[in-house]
Amino acid sequence: MIKFQKYLIPLQSNIELSNYYATSYLQVQPSSNDFKKLAQTVSFANQLLHKNIKRLKQGHFDSINTPLKIDPCSPLKFNIPYHSLTSLNLEKLLEKPFSSTTISPHDLNTDLSFPKDFKFIGSKIQTNDFHISLLPLIRFNNEDETLNFHKLFKNSIPNIGSINFKFTGNVKIYPKFDYTKFFLALTIDKLDPYNNQLNSLQNKLASIRTSPNLISPGHVIGEIDNNLIDWSKSSLHMTIGVCNMTQSPQIDHRDLCFLNEILIKELHSEPLTLSGKLFLVMNNQQLRIT
Repeated sequence: MIKFQKYLIPLQSNIELSNYYATSYLQVQPSSNDFKKLAQTVSFANQLLHKNIKRLKQGHFDSINTPLKIDPCSPLKFNIPYHSLTSLNLEKLLEKPFSSTTISPHDLNTDLSFPKDFKFIGSKIQTNDFHISLLPLIRFNNEDETLNFHKLFKNSIPNIGSINFKFTGNVKIYPKFDYTKFFLALTIDKLDPYNNQLNSLQNKLASIRTSPNLISPGHVIGEIDNNLIDWSKSSLHMTIGVCNMTQSPQIDHRDLCFLNEILIKELHSEPLTLSGKLFLVMNNQQLRIT
């Protein structure tokens, strides 16, 4: 069996390693009061997950189903028999995971370990900065391609200052591309006019990879050849907790959907209004743009 993710990329051989890369994010520095609220949200999430995952395994949710909802740029994970690669059309391979419009506990493998012990990233154990990712990790073939991307990046966002945005309280779990790590995050409502500046910034940065002046769009996990993922459609969120699952059999996108839509749906953080500074990371150099 071969593990696949969205756009039919084998996880074992998605892109070649490279020393040339770029990514971008908005660095956020919560106040001391906000910091405590975020830590409390992670604690509440763990308590709720422990309770509801136990209830899931006991059958308390057996009569409940939910539409399959997945972030447009989130990886999918499912197994395909090797012989199917030669006997089926690639498009048909992608149809099977979405043949059912709803997910119920009967579609899940409840014997698996579910993420339920998230570590607050502001703790001494975790050293990650609070940030909102605006671009994926883009790998390039050489320095010229990286410098060309850097030039277009700067030209697309002249005179940009601090970016203001707000969280309304929605909490969601996102996966690492191979589902060995999960991220508890606060999500940003793109339809809220207050977040228009951040939405516009995300759209501008995503459009760089389709610019006619770009030497190469680079390579991103989850893309085949020149089929670029439109990262402007990706959700905007800020990770507040991390859960590693490398030692356990891993859940897939159906389990994750049920976690988000049913098991932690009732969890909400306090609304927060924050601001962030834009950074570009290029070849291991962190460049502040704002």
